[in-house]
Amino acid sequence: MKRLFLHLLFLLLFAAAPGRLPAQHPAFYNLNDESGLPSNEVYRVVQDSFGFIWIGCDAGLFRYDGFTFKPYTNSRQNGRAVSFLVLDNKQRIWAKNFYGQIYRVEDDSLRIIFENKTAQSSHPQFAVDAACNLWTYRDQAVLCYSENGDSLGRYEFPQVHSSISCLSFYNEKVYVIYENLTVMRLDRNEKQGHCIQPPLAGANEINNAYPIIHSGKLLLLVETISKISDYHIYEVTPAGLKLFKEIEEPDNRSRVYSVYSDGPALWVTASFGVMRVEEKFPTPALFADQKVSFMLKDREGSYWFSTLHNGIFVIPELDVIKLNTANAALKENNITCISAGGPGKMMIGTYLGAIYEMTVPAFKPEEKYDSRVENLRAVKTISWYPDYTLISRGRFCIIDNKTGRQYFPATSNLRDFARVGDTVFGVHAQKTVRMSMSQLVENKLTGCDMYNTGGKAIVYDSAFQKLFFALGEGTFYRDKGNQLTELRANNEPVYANAISYSNGITWIATANRGVFGFEKAKLKYHYDATNLLRDNSARTLYATPQQVWVCTDNYLIRINPATGEAAYYGPANSVNPKDINHITVQDGMVYLATNKGVLIFPEKLGWKNSTVPNIRIESVHAAGREVLPGGDQELPYGTGDLQIHFSATAFRSRGNFTYAYRLAGTDSSWTLLPATSPQVQFSQLAAGSYRFQVRAINENGISSRTEEFIFRIATPFWQRWWFYVLLVIAALALATLVFILRIRSINRKAELKNKMILSQMAALKSQMNPHFMFNALNSIQDLVIQQDIKNSNFYLGKFSKLMRKILHASGSESHALHDEIEFLRLYLDLEKLRFGDDFTYTISVDPALETDDIHVPSMIIQPFVENAMKHGLLHKSGTKTLHIDFSLRDKLICTVTDNGVGRKRAAEIKNRAGEKHRSFATGATQQRLDLLNTSVSGFGFEIIDLENEGVAAGTQVVIQIPLRYS
Repeated sequence: MKRLFLHLLFLLLFAAAPGRLPAQHPAFYNLNDESGLPSNEVYRVVQDSFGFIWIGCDAGLFRYDGFTFKPYTNSRQNGRAVSFLVLDNKQRIWAKNFYGQIYRVEDDSLRIIFENKTAQSSHPQFAVDAACNLWTYRDQAVLCYSENGDSLGRYEFPQVHSSISCLSFYNEKVYVIYENLTVMRLDRNEKQGHCIQPPLAGANEINNAYPIIHSGKLLLLVETISKISDYHIYEVTPAGLKLFKEIEEPDNRSRVYSVYSDGPALWVTASFGVMRVEEKFPTPALFADQKVSFMLKDREGSYWFSTLHNGIFVIPELDVIKLNTANAALKENNITCISAGGPGKMMIGTYLGAIYEMTVPAFKPEEKYDSRVENLRAVKTISWYPDYTLISRGRFCIIDNKTGRQYFPATSNLRDFARVGDTVFGVHAQKTVRMSMSQLVENKLTGCDMYNTGGKAIVYDSAFQKLFFALGEGTFYRDKGNQLTELRANNEPVYANAISYSNGITWIATANRGVFGFEKAKLKYHYDATNLLRDNSARTLYATPQQVWVCTDNYLIRINPATGEAAYYGPANSVNPKDINHITVQDGMVYLATNKGVLIFPEKLGWKNSTVPNIRIESVHAAGREVLPGGDQELPYGTGDLQIHFSATAFRSRGNFTYAYRLAGTDSSWTLLPATSPQVQFSQLAAGSYRFQVRAINENGISSRTEEFIFRIATPFWQRWWFYVLLVIAALALATLVFILRIRSINRKAELKNKMILSQMAALKSQMNPHFMFNALNSIQDLVIQQDIKNSNFYLGKFSKLMRKILHASGSESHALHDEIEFLRLYLDLEKLRFGDDFTYTISVDPALETDDIHVPSMIIQPFVENAMKHGLLHKSGTKTLHIDFSLRDKLICTVTDNGVGRKRAAEIKNRAGEKHRSFATGATQQRLDLLNTSVSGFGFEIIDLENEGVAAGTQVVIQIPLRYS
């Protein structure tokens, strides 16, 4: 209904306008050679199921995705220009040139399906049936080809004495239209066609005919020629042609190029623009000064109009009207202010100070109130009252609404003002003033200064009965004592860009804190980037009883405070928030003063772009080689610079959409890309399986499906299972070989070493044992000399027992600690014989020692005991003691302590006696311990000199034997 209302408005304006005056026009944008379009001469545009726009133009065939124009060519093209684009059931593009070639897009190029070298320059037209077969004609013959160009049939109708003008495929049948308006219907299985329309009586020869299917009907736009061209639309019925509509051209030179159905409506494109054709009420032409060759309504609801001179015009929203110098009686497009100007009127102010009055709903601006009479500048504020209209346009201007007379009182440069009764309050840059209305009209101002501080906006709160001032220091309201009270939000000043009042709420737009709503100076609403505004910079605003309109840097926002709902308008709705200077809402319509004209649209205009974007992966390149994006691909290991290109169609977003992608297997979160960067690159991916996912998200958060490219980076051969098996086998073989060689080497070395050690130990024991026996026999010899037969026999018994133990020990490397202790007792008993009663010894054993389980080297203790007897106790007078102690720590510790003369005294006695013999027992024991340490470390001994007040008191030897030796 809204669109019908606007179209009726078009009709009213068109009917009222004298001659060819321009009318209001929906907002649009232009694609031309300056924006990358390959040619401004465009013949036809179509859209495929994915959403790409295909453009046939003077420069060839191109596919447009919203950013780039991709060309499609064939090396055998005999003409560059491409027209008459058709989409078949497989969503493939067919096209023709003006020299008889018919193409189909295939594998990113054009494939020639048919060539008609005898065709006229603009022929042949063609049709594609449901099976994607091509139907065309040459002279009087109808030709049918398969989609691959194989001939399927030729049909001639000699009874029709005319050339074919066009054909159409409709309801599984082919309709052939001749230049004399004969219409034949042909079934493929029938060689004879059926004539459903003989030549119309009195009909002129037709120049061109264009079929179109509209509302389930086959319609035919026909151009007939007599002295001038006439255009009619016929409906093709089983009974023949039925007149559907006669097209009225503005003048005899006008041409109609094509007919188009957007579903509900039928349109014609012509040299005088494009207009909707209805059975009763045709609308005035859009783009009336353009030669519009074709039109398209895309899947997002936008309208595309191709022209023969100026590229393509796109209207995103028919309900958004734009007034500018091109289609309205405006002298400039920089509109600074728009405001209600009384019942059924709006007033428009411009940057140069001009005032236009516009009637509603005709939307026809007309300049009023001559701007040349004073030195006027940009219009900042317009306020209409029943008696006067007040305008700030450099000079303060008062217009008598009855007479139209302008008054210019002696005040200027008001940024804003508010009238309360007979008083006008205004703000300048440096001061705030209060003026009497009667004095202003009479130009007799006296004492108008109010506050010595300036600002930019003022509004009167009628419910609160207070004036609110947006000043440089913050926002204030005037109390009863004419004093200013500051408004604060969250205990901070409120710096206003604009103020508006409605329904008891004073609304304030701020530069960086969003929008505040105060009810009787108390904060009630706050909108910012955390809730409804999406950003904090509010440039201007306008309040109505139900809604507040806010313009930020990125959106025009309609907020309903009662419900907390918001609508966001932007480029998708033909609204550029950065261009907006002022907002007014009146009688259900929104009026925007912008830098590029006036925008007008219904207050409840749908805002949300709910069209789901389409997305697909265009190509994949790995190391410079193209990879088919479909299926599960395996890429070689070491693939570098993996590039994935994708594209989306979201024309209504005007580039304000994003791509989101992730590489499942490495990423869990989505990465965002702008619409201008439809590709990603990965370098040196590790071996493994990956799933590349990408989707498009429009400005309202509507997401496309997720497109995927599944691939694997092959595992390198050195990470394959068979390589590991070979590697393990080789490693095992090598290790085995090394192990065997090493064991052999160790065994040989160990064998040699053991032989050497055994031989050395045997030699040492063979040296040590006779030495000990010599000392023992000397002691027994003394008893024999003394003829002590009893003790001689006793000690000879002990000596024989000791000899047996020595012989037993000489055959083994070690024996139990118990045997070593018994050996020491036998030995010491024999030594006691020699030393007499002055000598005593003790052997103590730690109870924790298991003497039967612990093994020690044979005769390891005896050499130290022998030294103690020979060098320590032998030269001592009086009592001689020897103590042997066995204890357990981390090792077996044997301590031999004597109270002899000490090592120093023993050395002196030895030197005095002239003895040069070195102690064999000590040296042999040291060598033996060194040999034992080669196989088991930890053997050692320490000799400690004992003293008593500086006098030698004996010697102590601490012997360490590792327990693991056993």
